[in-house]
Amino acid sequence: MSGESQIIFGKLLQTFFGPGEGWRAHFEAKPEPPPTALNGTSGTLTSPNYPGNYTNYLELRYKYSAAPGMVIQLTITDFITESPYDWLLISDGPNVLSPTLLNWSGNHTSDCPQTFRSSSNSIYVFFNTDSTVVRTGFSLNYQVIPATK
Repeated sequence: MSGESQIIFGKLLQTFFGPGEGWRAHFEAKPEPPPTALNGTSGTLTSPNYPGNYTNYLELRYKYSAAPGMVIQLTITDFITESPYDWLLISDGPNVLSPTLLNWSGNHTSDCPQTFRSSSNSIYVFFNTDSTVVRTGFSLNYQVIPATK
């Protein structure tokens, strides 16, 4: 892959045995799945089942690319996750390695609504949950606006 980078995500499964037997681990690395493309000049993105509770073991990725000369305005209207294990990362660019616009975990209802803008015509959204406690998650609105607005 010339000129490209690829992020590898993996899960570690450990099996523990009785005293003196040690432990054994199995690791499987898989390429990151492609993100879901967000479309239209405006819309709403929510965690699964919102306003009900999201589920465990989520690794959801979304990408939005607007036309050149445009930026994406985001307004988070609600946010509650299990801190610090379930989180939402919004990157200011086309992938997870782009600069961070927002990285939230926990209860941010008192911070909502929260509005911010990308500096380019693309954003990358990553929602991750662990294996235990679930909450209602998040709701955000996005809108494409001219970069000079």
